[in-house]
Amino acid sequence: FQQQLGSQSQRQLEVTEDQYYPELNEVLDESEQQQMWKAVGQMEKLKEQKYESLLERNDYLSRLVREQSHIKVKYVETSALLEKTEKVLSELLPVLQNLSQMTHVVDTNKKATSKSSTMSLSEKGGSIFDRLSDASAFTGMYKAIHDDMNERGIGHLGGRQSEKKVKKPKREVPNNLLEEAGELKGHNSTVFNVVTTQSNAFTCSIDYTIKVWDVDTQKDNQTLNEHKGPVRTLLAISNAVIVSTSEDKTIRVWDVRSNKCTRTINLDQTATSICLGENDKTFITGHEDGLLCLWTLDSIDKPVSTSRRHTGSVLALLNRGNHIATGSRDRLISLCNVSDLSLIRTLTHHHDTVTCLTEIDGNLISGSRDRQIKQHILEENNKVSGNCIVSAHGDWVNVLCASPDNKYLISGSKDSTMKVWDLSNNWNLASHVLTHDAAVHGMAWFRNSILLSTSRDGCKMHKIKRDGTTS
Repeated sequence: FQQQLGSQSQRQLEVTEDQYYPELNEVLDESEQQQMWKAVGQMEKLKEQKYESLLERNDYLSRLVREQSHIKVKYVETSALLEKTEKVLSELLPVLQNLSQMTHVVDTNKKATSKSSTMSLSEKGGSIFDRLSDASAFTGMYKAIHDDMNERGIGHLGGRQSEKKVKKPKREVPNNLLEEAGELKGHNSTVFNVVTTQSNAFTCSIDYTIKVWDVDTQKDNQTLNEHKGPVRTLLAISNAVIVSTSEDKTIRVWDVRSNKCTRTINLDQTATSICLGENDKTFITGHEDGLLCLWTLDSIDKPVSTSRRHTGSVLALLNRGNHIATGSRDRLISLCNVSDLSLIRTLTHHHDTVTCLTEIDGNLISGSRDRQIKQHILEENNKVSGNCIVSAHGDWVNVLCASPDNKYLISGSKDSTMKVWDLSNNWNLASHVLTHDAAVHGMAWFRNSILLSTSRDGCKMHKIKRDGTTS
């Protein structure tokens, strides 16, 4: 554009000087010629000014185009960031929805503080920051959210956790009793729980699905996907009927043969644990607000009986025949009648959340976030005795499972390890192995020969070796 404008001006100037100058000299006197050339000079000056104005406008348009290109790049980057943010928020939403219920982890010894901090958001009003002025209340709420996020594998508050999964080296002790025997792959995210029948294994996941597995072929035969939130717990009532609880605040009963949900119970509070009732027609659920509910499959519209035995989420339930044992965030273990949920006794032996329960030779065994495993032998004089493994793992004890012959206790932890404890040898550690790359959440035996364990990397199969052979 500049070259074209410059050449055009030059041609006009040459025409004026070469063609008309001689003729003008003949008709104009000297003064008139001076006036004429003064006017020509003014015209040239105006032309140069307009030329400079056009150049400035051209520069402005060029800057505008560059800015528009920069804005387009920023728009693409912002769109990608918004997509990532939406994904993170979708994972955090269940945590935030349960915020008012999580405040119950504040130290129960500070009753006055706990009472004020555990009020729901609707009861207290105002912004959440106004309600966190008490330091202990804030600490309790922070710990509850932090624990819940860790359980989901989201990360931790106070720092961004890398999404890259690092495979840790497998560590085994000599004559390792626990040997990998396969893997059940199919879920897209953390597998929370596994239950088994004689025919199948069932797993539930944070990906909202339940899968039915043929363990012999290590393939999933069915996927049950009607839940709208992470599926936390499962109960296999028979080969054909299972019950699931989810963070979508529902309990669903499934007919495995038809691959359909036959009944749905809508809840006010998420059910966090489940176990069988006094027969295969009843089951019991524990909830995040400490409530226990007894249900019957014949009339499932509302619970047959309810009882509030805890001030925190009920994370563990165990059927012990004529009574059930419950473990909670409030650090307590309660023994309740299986028929009406009336309280029999409360055990207070852990220093943190009771996460899991099992039974060996009639004795109750519990695991906790205080990293301890404890045996509870109830004596006639109302006293409790038993073994205690003080530092069973490097982090929370998430799950316990007895071997079919009751000779070994297997524990799974947030520290990614599974350990085998020899009950006949003063509860000494017989074996430990790192087979998962994240916290171990669930364990169950299939046909008394294969131990299934679940974690973020799926469901793995194990066998216990004895005398150098695999059993």
